[in-house]
Formats: sequence, C-alpha cells, structure tokens
Amino acid sequence: TSEDDLVLNDATLKIDQDDNAYGLVIDSEATTEALILFSDSQITTGTALYVADNDALTTGKVANFHSASSHTGTRNLVEITNDHASATGTTALYIKQDSTGPALTSTGEILIDSDTDGLVLGADQDATIYSDAVGDIYFVSGQDYTPAGADTEGWIKMDIGTSAESWLGIY
Repeated sequence: TSEDDLVLNDATLKIDQDDNAYGLVIDSEATTEALILFSDSQITTGTALYVADNDALTTGKVANFHSASSHTGTRNLVEITNDHASATGTTALYIKQDSTGPALTSTGEILIDSDTDGLVLGADQDATIYSDAVGDIYFVSGQDYTPAGADTEGWIKMDIGTSAESWLGIY
C-alpha cells in the first residue's frame, strides 16, 4: 500500500447518497488492469456481487454494460468463465423470468460454438437442436447427440447443401 491508499480493516464502507446523483464514481487511468476487483477466496455459499432491492424500477435497468469502441478487434463485452472441468453442476448463466415477457432477447446472431452440444429445449430437456458438420442440423428427442436409424426416440436430420444436395430425413 501507499500513503494514497484507503485501507479498511474489519470495517464496512457505506455510502448513503441522498441526492439524485451517482453514489460512487471511479475515474481510473488504468489501461490493462481491472477498474474494480472483487477477490474473495473464502466465500462458499454466499454471493460475491449482489445487486438487490431495485423494486421501484419502471423503465430503468438493474445493470447496463455499454461500449462505443470502434476498434475492430475480437473481444467479449461480458464474459462468464467456469474454470474448472470438475464443476459439472455449475450453470454459467441462469435466467429466471417470472413474467410472461421473454427471458432473453437478441438483436444479433446467437452462436453455439460446439460440435457436441446443442440448444436444449423444454423444462425437462425435451428436445435438442444441434449441428455436427457444415449444413447438418439435427432435431432430437431429449439430449441424444448420436442419433442412429435404430433409435426409438425419434429424430430429424436436415442436410442443407446446394439445391440438388439438400434433404430431410425423419426417423
């Protein structure tokens, strides 16, 4: 730490903003480091970042992630990483929508970048849509990623190629 650092040991920093203005503004000159770092290797069942009690919202947002960068390099504006292969019970992003409005809306392309996983539909994982090769699209019952002619569950395969090569198989 330096003499410019604010250090709170065994203390809570509380900001009570009573005006119609930002409660916390951070002006950082960092170019390669995070603006805010939450690091807690001790948390086990708690929540590391909790934004709560926004019950007065009408047309506002709980969070807004905005970038107006014109740089054409590849980047992820928001990234969620489950970085341990053994954490098989982890859902990387869970959306619960209690209203009748859509839980997810996209105005751009949605990409599932996998030859072994697909878009699973239904509360009981009733059906899956996936592709394992260019132009091949499977619609399967459940999560059967290896459909074969002897399957009793039922599946559909579409092979989309040139107009003379396209076909649809229902099994």
